[in-house]
Amino acid sequence: MQWENLTSPDFQKAVEETGVCIVAFGVVERHSEHLPLGTDFLNGHALACLASEVEPAVVFPPFYFGQIYEARCFPGTLTLKPTLLIELIQAVLDEIGRNGFRKIILLNAHGGNIYLLHFLQQCSLYERKPYTVYGYEGLFPEWRQKEWNMILETRLHGHACECETSISLANFPELVKMERVPAEPADPLGRLKDVPSLHTGIWWYADYPEHYAGDARTASAEKGRKLRQLEVEALAEFIAAVKADRVAPGLEEEFFNREGVLRGSGIDPGLRIGNVLEADMNLADRIRQYVIDQKIKPARRQGLTSLTIVAAEIHAGMGLKNRMPAVCGALDAEKFLDAAKVELVERRGPKQSSMAEWVLDLS
Repeated sequence: MQWENLTSPDFQKAVEETGVCIVAFGVVERHSEHLPLGTDFLNGHALACLASEVEPAVVFPPFYFGQIYEARCFPGTLTLKPTLLIELIQAVLDEIGRNGFRKIILLNAHGGNIYLLHFLQQCSLYERKPYTVYGYEGLFPEWRQKEWNMILETRLHGHACECETSISLANFPELVKMERVPAEPADPLGRLKDVPSLHTGIWWYADYPEHYAGDARTASAEKGRKLRQLEVEALAEFIAAVKADRVAPGLEEEFFNREGVLRGSGIDPGLRIGNVLEADMNLADRIRQYVIDQKIKPARRQGLTSLTIVAAEIHAGMGLKNRMPAVCGALDAEKFLDAAKVELVERRGPKQSSMAEWVLDLS
């Protein structure tokens, strides 16, 4: 599902049904002489859309701002000031979260974005967010990598090469200029080889000054369709795993509660909840109040009309030890529904289990 193609009511339904948004991060840069400047974001967005047809998710509109300073010497490259770039991406993620998504997948479609996206993922621990960020690394298991390799004829791949050109031919053949593919392959020049263990901003330009790495002469749309299918299957599997994941959100909840205790604002015995000291509340009441304050109230502020509570997330978020029966008992009680002013739509999972879930109507 493409965000920009949905009506507002259909969008809200998609948020509630999938809970996952995918952002494909590409850039606008030179791809030798035969591929379009938008190759990365065009292919990345296409991959996300195809994978979301297999495992439903909402795909963010094409996004083409990233780290590509090494291509500023070529016509057509788009770059932003580094601090502005980080602020922009963070603001986009916050807007996705404000629209109700609790899980956001960062799909990297450009090699130069790797360190940028890793840094942004670490930034998610700077302050509590209503969403969890999942970076998709795109690493294949050995069997799938072997299938990928069997499709290709050339040894070096990196930029505008056989695989990237083939996938581009499969996705948008009208934009590929095969007649302009260089007559010779582009191997790394190694102009910085005399400085061992080096990483510098100019490293890519030192090896590939024409922004061409590999040999695209044997590329074909047939190869591209096969390669694309492997990518789609792998990403769809990742989306499904993200949907099922309860560990990362629970760990973030635990982390920020511990961090909050250091600042005097975390969930800790003796902290004040409303006009009541938590130390004066029994465990069941503390659990119920925690869910109301940390889950239900934020969801209502964001305009959500439904919410799923997972026992494992509450248990981890409160830093409890071996208290899963207490969590389930507290949330199964009618007292919880009355205090939270919600209706129970569905109770899932075993009676006293970390997999127990409560689907609530917040309206």
